[in-house]
Amino acid sequence: MRVPDPVEFEIAYVYPPEHEGRVIELSVKDPGGGISIPVDVYREDGEVMITIFGRQGGRDWTWRVEDFRGAIDAAVQALEGPPPKRH
Repeated sequence: MRVPDPVEFEIAYVYPPEHEGRVIELSVKDPGGGISIPVDVYREDGEVMITIFGRQGGRDWTWRVEDFRGAIDAAVQALEGPPPKRH
């Protein structure tokens, strides 16, 4: 499997009226010159949230950043440990 090229992120500050305060848009810069904006990070009712946007008209997914970060950390830790026994 080919290791992907390093990802370059851009950060933009936006202030949409439906959110309390600013929203940070994380954009993954496409090596082909385009830009996609797949992620917003923002506060909602005091919690830091992350929304990952689906393709045009697709479903969006929203989680607390703490939960999302915990899931990624657990996945990385699982890669480092011994694999589970197969049945």
